[in-house]
Amino acid sequence: MVEILETSFVVPSEETPKKGLWLSNLDVRRRGHTRRCTSSSNGDPILLAEPSRRRSLRPSCHSTLWQASRRRPRRRPRSTAMRRRVFVLARSDQHTVDSFKDFEPSPEMRRLFVPAIDSADPPCPVLFLQLTVLKCGGVALGTAMHHLAVDGRSAFHFIQTWAALARGGEAAGGLSPPFHDRTLLRERTPPAVLFDHPEYAPSAFPPRAPGPCVTTILKLSREQVAFLKARCIAPGGFVSTFRAVAAHVWRSMCVARGLAADAETRLFLPAEVRGHLRPPLPPHYFGNALVRVSAQARVGDIVAGPIGFAAERIKSAVDRVSDEYARSVIDHLGVIKRGGMSAKRGLPDTDLSVVSWLGMPMYEADFGWGAPQFMARAQTYGSGFVYLTSSPGKDAGISVVLGLEPDVMKQFKKLFYEEFCPLQT
Repeated sequence: MVEILETSFVVPSEETPKKGLWLSNLDVRRRGHTRRCTSSSNGDPILLAEPSRRRSLRPSCHSTLWQASRRRPRRRPRSTAMRRRVFVLARSDQHTVDSFKDFEPSPEMRRLFVPAIDSADPPCPVLFLQLTVLKCGGVALGTAMHHLAVDGRSAFHFIQTWAALARGGEAAGGLSPPFHDRTLLRERTPPAVLFDHPEYAPSAFPPRAPGPCVTTILKLSREQVAFLKARCIAPGGFVSTFRAVAAHVWRSMCVARGLAADAETRLFLPAEVRGHLRPPLPPHYFGNALVRVSAQARVGDIVAGPIGFAAERIKSAVDRVSDEYARSVIDHLGVIKRGGMSAKRGLPDTDLSVVSWLGMPMYEADFGWGAPQFMARAQTYGSGFVYLTSSPGKDAGISVVLGLEPDVMKQFKKLFYEEFCPLQT
């Protein structure tokens, strides 16, 4: 279905600093590669067979990813072998850009369009790329970036840098350099853990054998999003798109799973701290700047109460994040010496995790063959993991990428769209 034409290592175009990079506690807790897939309809197979796009990756590696060129414990000697980035060129005589219209993240999609990764443990490359020429002449770009090196915002910064260098000219001249000094997130001495952080307890993401799970992408129009937000807002108030949609997903999940009314349910979410720190992190800080927070409530209150109740619980969780809270998380992770989530861990059936890519420049990475028509994760972590992303198009709504057990998913879809029945009358 997909034929691998060539596999190569890409090295920086210039000599990079011969030193290690100090990693913060927010970096070292992240494990594994995040896999994404992007498609565009205007690719030129003849052009793509040439090494120009690969060459454009070399200076972007120098400018943005030298510091993340190897995944390693912070005090071990640096290995130059880990400076490599894997680039794969492939071809599919079966898939076209239209194949992505009904795309659903799955192990099969990851296998087809994202390079195989033997292990996420050191030594391993931190960046894998696969460019697949499709039957129609379009292209699919699959990426796998190690979460120890970047968070979502940094990853999109890298992709935009690479795309600008590929286009050249004015685009390459307007690049914003990354900020590499992660010691701004150094833990304090002595540590000052001033808040409780149950989100990092082993029980939050307990060991769990992988079970049956299906992933789907549910679309919401701008009108449906506005309807949800109106249902959440108190007179004179405001609610974000994220809070409104996440609250709706939370309620629908509780009902679809048939959770007991007296059970406790939690919604985990990563909160960005770049603008909450004092002083704020510099623009284009390159690294992980996320802390995990959670909203908690009784299932009966989430289900029987108005949707605004769930949205307010989410708001309260996010509002806790401040400079002191973020510093407390960093110190806490230094004290417990753990906090990452391995692939063999999951979520209790009562809980879910919601990650927002809203506001990310998902459809702005033009490599010279046009803006992407589609972008999504190639595969989700498992049941209960949710991603909110923008849908392509200026006037489009948002997409909800969700993994659930097969028997629960059917009921969830029914409940998810029943909320919008008043719009059809």
